[in-house]
Amino acid sequence: MKKYIKIRPRLPYRHAGYQDSTRLDPSKVYRARIAFNQPDYAEKGKVFVDCPGDAPELMLEKDEYTVIK
Repeated sequence: MKKYIKIRPRLPYRHAGYQDSTRLDPSKVYRARIAFNQPDYAEKGKVFVDCPGDAPELMLEKDEYTVIK
């Protein structure tokens, strides 16, 4: 089973209260880790993606990103 996929976020997501420099850039491709430890990870397409600027990783669901092949 594949552990990582390449994604492009649909919006500039970031954690609340973190600086703008920690936003995901919708024009960039990121490596995301499949969120196997989350309930309904397969059905909801949950992945973890590292944020820039040493912010914690974000969890996105399938409608929040595009898979890049």
